[in-house]
Amino acid sequence: MNHDYTALLEQRKDLFAAAYNALAGLSFTAATELGPDTFDEIDYPYAEVMPDTLTYQGASEYEHTFQTNLYFVRKRHETYLDILSCVVEATTAVADALEGVECTVTVRPTEVRDYAGEDGSDLMIMVSTTWTVTAADPNARA
Repeated sequence: MNHDYTALLEQRKDLFAAAYNALAGLSFTAATELGPDTFDEIDYPYAEVMPDTLTYQGASEYEHTFQTNLYFVRKRHETYLDILSCVVEATTAVADALEGVECTVTVRPTEVRDYAGEDGSDLMIMVSTTWTVTAADPNARA
């Protein structure tokens, strides 16, 4: 049996594009990237889609895993709940976008991690959401 891996990688590209476009469309993000980028000059809040794994699951399904990372400079008098409101908005937008991709069977945010740090005199917050998308094998026969 000859598999068309190009179709599988096109699915992956479509999923990443959907997540990227969802983040880029948010009113609170100043910049959005797909994949690694330089941190020399970033406008905050900053959003990125970071590809992770593609795994065959059997039963004619593949699992695509990636992270969406949201970076914030925490301002004086800003509460963590203000930042979490942005995370809720981003999670909803990404989930809706991924569900709209033709190959999608299930979408799950499987892990959310919060990180805090400093950049000079700025307090930085990063919230990373791991997404697991189960997608139909484009080579499966109905």
